[in-house]
Amino acid sequence: MNDPFPGWFAALERRHLADLTFQEVRRSLQALSSLYVERRGRLGSGAALEAGRRPLVEAVDSSGWALQEARWTLGRLGLRGKTVRGDALSAALPTPPAGVIAAFTANELEDEARARLLARFLEAAAAGLRVLVVEPIARRSIPWWTEWSRAFTAAGGRDDEWRFPASLPERLRLLDKASGLDHRVLTGRSLWLNGSRRARTAGGAA
Repeated sequence: MNDPFPGWFAALERRHLADLTFQEVRRSLQALSSLYVERRGRLGSGAALEAGRRPLVEAVDSSGWALQEARWTLGRLGLRGKTVRGDALSAALPTPPAGVIAAFTANELEDEARARLLARFLEAAAAGLRVLVVEPIARRSIPWWTEWSRAFTAAGGRDDEWRFPASLPERLRLLDKASGLDHRVLTGRSLWLNGSRRARTAGGAA
C-alpha cells in the first residue's frame, strides 16, 4: 500500500497557501510551538486553535475548526469516519474491544479535568477498552506525566518513548527549518492500556 502522507501534505499545502504566504504559515507555526511548550496555561481556553476497507474513526473536539480539518484529513487519507463536537470528558467511548486515542489532549486540560479523564480511562480499560495517550516528549510541558505513567503501569500498561527518523516532503522540511524546528527525527511519548483480559474475551478477539 502506498504511503498516503505525501499526497495529504501536498493537498494541505495547496489548501492553506491559497490564502496564506509561507512566511505567515511559518510565524503561525512558531507561535503555536511557543504556546504549547512554554505557555501551556492558555491551552485550556482553546488558544492553540484560535488562530480495502479501513477502520471507522470518530474524531471528537470542542473546536469547529479542528473538526473541519479532521473531516478533510479523513477524506484525503481514505478513512471512514465522522466528527463530533464535544470534549474528552463527555464524549461517548466506543464499545470494547475498540480503542480510544487521546493525542495532545490531556495536556490541554486543567488539573481537575485531567484527573477525571485519567479515572475515566482507567475505568474504561478495566472494562476492556484499549487506551492510547500520546504527548510530546519534553517533560517540562507535561509535569503530570509521572502520575499518569504510574497509574497506567500499575494497571498493566506501558510507558514508552519514541524516536525515529523522518523523511519530510521538501516544502515541509523548509517550513520546519524556517520555523526554527527540527523534525528530522520525530519524538513522542505514549501510554498504553490493552484492556482487561476478561473483557476482551467476552467482547471477542482483537
